[in-house]
Amino acid sequence: MAFRTKNAALMTLSIGVALVSTIGVTQAASLSVTLNQSRIVSLSEPASTFAVGNPSIADATLISPTTVLVLGKAYGATNMIALNASGKVILNTNLHVVSNKNSRLSLYKGSAKQSYDCYSDCVPTIDLGDAAAVVDTLVKSTSVAQRLAQDSASADK
Repeated sequence: MAFRTKNAALMTLSIGVALVSTIGVTQAASLSVTLNQSRIVSLSEPASTFAVGNPSIADATLISPTTVLVLGKAYGATNMIALNASGKVILNTNLHVVSNKNSRLSLYKGSAKQSYDCYSDCVPTIDLGDAAAVVDTLVKSTSVAQRLAQDSASADK
């Protein structure tokens, strides 16, 4: 009787290991990408179908059957799913778009917040929670700079 119990325990353990292995293939760890940056994701096998849950948070392009290029478009969380030709899930992961906190500086004047990107020199940038007046000023100056660049490019033609 002890022999049957040992065999049953080994069989249960084997089934458990097989299930964990399957979950490991189809359930990848959570993935994060920095806002306005791209990241390459390698798939374990060729995908025929690929989808991002919320394309306003992240954009993903299948650049080869086993390579995905992910772009962080807005702060937040969504998911990515890839299926092979037979419909088997080869990737199912949560995707988080985050800020680059290593070079980000927040300046508070009372309750008003202004953000700076200090990668090399500190320059004003827009981040969640920034004061509306600061955001409006940056949006206007960015629009003017873009319009001047477009006008200059048009004049060169």
